Amino acid sequence: MEMTKGFTDKNEYGLCVENIAIRLLVNKDRVSFGTTLSKDMYHTHSFTELFVCFSDEICIQTEQGLLRLPKNSAAVIPADVPHHKIEADDENCWDSVGFIITEKPKRGCHNLYGSLKPLYEDPEPSVFYNVPEIARTVEALHRVFPKSAEYLPALEWVCALSKLALKKTQKTYSKNKLPIRTPDVYRMACLEELLQNRFYEPLTAGMVARQLNISTRQFSRIIKERTGMTFHKVLVKKRLECAAELLLKTNQSVNSILKKVGYENSSLFYKEFAAQFGTTPTEYRLTAAGENLQNTV
Repeated sequence: MEMTKGFTDKNEYGLCVENIAIRLLVNKDRVSFGTTLSKDMYHTHSFTELFVCFSDEICIQTEQGLLRLPKNSAAVIPADVPHHKIEADDENCWDSVGFIITEKPKRGCHNLYGSLKPLYEDPEPSVFYNVPEIARTVEALHRVFPKSAEYLPALEWVCALSKLALKKTQKTYSKNKLPIRTPDVYRMACLEELLQNRFYEPLTAGMVARQLNISTRQFSRIIKERTGMTFHKVLVKKRLECAAELLLKTNQSVNSILKKVGYENSSLFYKEFAAQFGTTPTEYRLTAAGENLQNTV
């Protein structure tokens, strides 16, 4: 991902959800990231900034006017919009996070990028009243960061952000284009995390459904809608792709690789590998090696 001026490793972590990649800035000390200060104390950022008020009231002065945020409200300040420092009687009654969202085209997923566009592409600041959920998620982000870059608080923040975007647009949907269901987005993101880190375990649809706190039937419906496959086929595909990568990039034996990706039965591995790639693991490795040799000649 391309770096942007004003971001530092100390204050940032990334997250990929559906078809977006988010770079999230958590400002623990409320020190501006990459700001450009002027004589009248206005400053700008290269990223979108989200302010929330937990109690009392805060005020943000922008060139478009004064924004007053009562308890449980939020304000979105677009990138490059000059704004003044916050006025608040209690400095602990507010917090903010900065973020940059980029599109990561991906098949079989919700268009989360498109649904969030109204928030970060609008050149005017926006204020949202009575949104305790987004305030809670920002508070949670500050509580866990920088101790650990836990992904669950960030996922909850993304879900709350999508609700702000829906509030802003009040968009109506046709029968062929249903609104994003936040719980499904959240669950599929958790599933992707699980498949990435635990695909080699003896997972079943029932086990995963329990972790996502839904029924096996509901989980099977969601994953079928999203991938066109059963959970078992998704898991097999992930294991075989990982096995193929290890065959190409390492000298490990086939027997060692099949165990590493979660197979106990070697016959089943050979059968499913041939069905996926049309060849045996050994031939797959030799063919790739021969192609690489020809390319170097």
